[in-house]
Amino acid sequence: MNINLQHLNFNRNRNEKIYITLLAILIGTLTGFGAVGVHHIIDFFQNLFYGKGNPLELFTNATIWQILLIPLVVGVGVGLIIYFIAPETKGSGIPDVMASVMLRGGKIRLRVAFSKTLTCSLSIGSGASLGSEGPQAQIGASLSSNIARFFLKKEDYIKILVAAGAGSGIAAAFNAPMAGALFAAGFLSLLFIWILYYSEYFFDKILKIPFFFKTAIGGLIVGLIGIFYPQVMGVGFDVINETLNDSPLYWTLIITVFFKIVATSATLGSGHSGGVFVRSNTGTNCINVYNI
Repeated sequence: MNINLQHLNFNRNRNEKIYITLLAILIGTLTGFGAVGVHHIIDFFQNLFYGKGNPLELFTNATIWQILLIPLVVGVGVGLIIYFIAPETKGSGIPDVMASVMLRGGKIRLRVAFSKTLTCSLSIGSGASLGSEGPQAQIGASLSSNIARFFLKKEDYIKILVAAGAGSGIAAAFNAPMAGALFAAGFLSLLFIWILYYSEYFFDKILKIPFFFKTAIGGLIVGLIGIFYPQVMGVGFDVINETLNDSPLYWTLIITVFFKIVATSATLGSGHSGGVFVRSNTGTNCINVYNI
């Protein structure tokens, strides 16, 4: 009796692709809800710390003690959570996702998703000069890694779904599943990379103190800058929109950009949980900027 093995292999491969596609749809759906949840949690902490309203107005009208103490105290808390629960959640999280795919077969602990959600929300809600888009990629990757490893055994398929989860996080964060992005190159990008590099080097290699003290110092630096330039605090969407609408003086823009780079480098370099993807929506226009 002859058996058409080629036909059996074709059916098996087709069934596997259908199965993986269904898992990818599930992962994308869960990641989308997760992205919405992250924004609500960030808003919750921001309202708790500074009150309800426009973030830029809240930071501008906050007292000096709020600007100094809230990032400092939250920095200690974020540092403790990262140090004792999930060290992978330090920084933007994108390098860890890449490392998990290349070196660990797509394995990312489930606690990373929950820890990243909390630390990112606390950091940004307290005024840390970071964004939520990068962390949402790590959250999506963590969820997809655990779902994939529960249902699948093949490492290649797990890696594919981890990438799908990270991509879903980015798509949900930007609300632009098919849109392209404007990549920022030039002198300011080089300056940002240089300052961020030396900030990470200083906090990692030179400053020999417990990790949660480092995140506290990072928060304090943001607070000190925020006393004079509250525009550097938080994600910065409102500042971008205000800039596009009001056309401020060039020297004001230059000073704000410089201190924003310093504040972002200090918080990210000290270990706060957040990203450097930036998005601004103004009416029907959308500007996406990736700083890498």
